[in-house]
Amino acid sequence: MAHLFRHPGAGVSNACDSATRSKIGRVWYSLRRQKCEIEQDQSGIISVAGLIYSIIQMEEYMDSSTAITLQPIGTVVKKDGEVKIELDRKYGDGLNALEGFGHVIVLWWAHKYAEYRNQVDMMIELPYATGTTAGLFATRSPVRPNPVCISTAEILRVSSDKASIMVDEIDAADGTPVIDLKPYYGTIDRVEEYNQPDWVPGDWPFWRVPIPEEDYGEES
Repeated sequence: MAHLFRHPGAGVSNACDSATRSKIGRVWYSLRRQKCEIEQDQSGIISVAGLIYSIIQMEEYMDSSTAITLQPIGTVVKKDGEVKIELDRKYGDGLNALEGFGHVIVLWWAHKYAEYRNQVDMMIELPYATGTTAGLFATRSPVRPNPVCISTAEILRVSSDKASIMVDEIDAADGTPVIDLKPYYGTIDRVEEYNQPDWVPGDWPFWRVPIPEEDYGEES
């Protein structure tokens, strides 16, 4: 095993066509940049199996069609007793006609927990159900591999020219990055019959009820 700090062209047969050599070159630069180790034989030539595997892996890594890029469209702003979702001005026109809806679904990035995304426990002790554990994906915990959270908020005012929405409340901290907005449809965004475990607290409200901002705390 050795770090690959030389161009693989010296160890690749001339029988390879230019496209293959180009792929190998891109893989080499990526591997070198990441200081990855790949298997080499005693003569220093990359093993065929290791090379093919690396090409497949790196081609998938570099394929823009499979890459995921999250770009916040705005932030949550809590100031002077008001709660707003302020967007980048270029998205302002996208708010047109949203005022016709009563509620908006907000997808936001739990940035305060993002640093823990690579050390997430898959089993969680539930703070609202003593003695009960559940898998992460059966909870709304913000500590996740991808800390994407979702909230439904009542729309109080929409200003497309200012690219902002005033809402009644949202369980996200001031400055939280907003990923997307979607209108709440009273038809497709609710179900007539649903099931949930017995450990879901019975005193939780049947319908959405605004929670005072002070009850969210600083780590919402």
